[in-house]
Amino acid sequence: MNLRLSPLLLAPLLLCASLADAAEPSADADAASGAGCESLLTVVRHSLEKEIGAACAAPASIPEPATACATQREPLRAIVDFIGKRKAASADECDTLLEVNKRLRSLPPKG
Repeated sequence: MNLRLSPLLLAPLLLCASLADAAEPSADADAASGAGCESLLTVVRHSLEKEIGAACAAPASIPEPATACATQREPLRAIVDFIGKRKAASADECDTLLEVNKRLRSLPPKG
């Protein structure tokens, strides 16, 4: 399986990792960090949704490549579903973003 996520996802995920590992000296910093993680999580979710919704490059006359393309997108769909479930449960956005980062990094490279 070959998946390659948009390079636009790398910077937000690295920023999230640094935010989550940073010491939080005050309640204001906690709120700012949470808001930052929420914003980054939104960007990641939208990027994944665009990736999932993009047309497969396979010609319509060959069904197998199109099926393989859809199969390759299943892990991305699972990550989007995970984000939605965590948001519905009012889970910590920074923890969610860290888990999403781990899941994205575990995907095989595309191409």
